[in-house]
Amino acid sequence: MPATGPRGQFQHVARRLESSGFEVQQWNPEGQMSQFGQQTPPAPAPTPAPGQKAVWIFLPTMPANPMNPMAGGGGNQVVADKLNERLEAGDGVFVMLMADPSARFGVANPIADTLNRWGITPQLDRVVLDLTQLPDKRTRASNALHVDQWPQALPITTALAGMRGLFIQASPLVTGETEGVTHQPLARLKGNKLWAERDFEDGAGQ
Repeated sequence: MPATGPRGQFQHVARRLESSGFEVQQWNPEGQMSQFGQQTPPAPAPTPAPGQKAVWIFLPTMPANPMNPMAGGGGNQVVADKLNERLEAGDGVFVMLMADPSARFGVANPIADTLNRWGITPQLDRVVLDLTQLPDKRTRASNALHVDQWPQALPITTALAGMRGLFIQASPLVTGETEGVTHQPLARLKGNKLWAERDFEDGAGQ
């Protein structure tokens, strides 16, 4: 699905950025699907002008098929190559990932491998669940996690004060000591009883 434009999933975000003076472009490294259901080749990637600062937002890519771990998920390598290229160029990046069932089969994710070099290990083989109580006193595992309090050390999280965030099927992030790298969390999940569930493909949290 497109990120911006009339049917874009993030069109409201793009409009807000544009109203703040940002130039917003979208690019699909795997090309687009035509109206006839055919895959078209990708257009050239946007190129910042000399001296122009840029922030690249990497949206989640579809994971490989867990029934056939060696097939699918090829777009991850293309995205990882572009991610490494822009990091080396000194651009800012914002990476969003999704849980990947194929990670349980040992299938490598090149995007996660790139983040590992920065001391960030996404555990994409599991999702975070919270034990919640229903009105009838029964309990259930929920994969919808709300954030009401944001860390106040950064301008971006200070601006989110009073807003409620929602994470669906969030995977844990593990950070480690890396020379020259400082980790500052944008959000922390809290709940009655949180745990990471690997068996999320069998209806856990539904």
